[in-house]
Amino acid sequence: MRRYRQIVEQPCRVFYRVEGEAIFIVHVMRGERILRRRDLTRKP
Repeated sequence: MRRYRQIVEQPCRVFYRVEGEAIFIVHVMRGERILRRRDLTRKP
């Protein structure tokens, strides 16, 4: 399981993960939206 972190900078939420010294932006969304698990899964 990967651990995701988030930064809230209104009006957005930025979800990211850290792998070693690299940072990967996973998802950016409006702060008022409800986060769903599928938003953080990889898309083909």
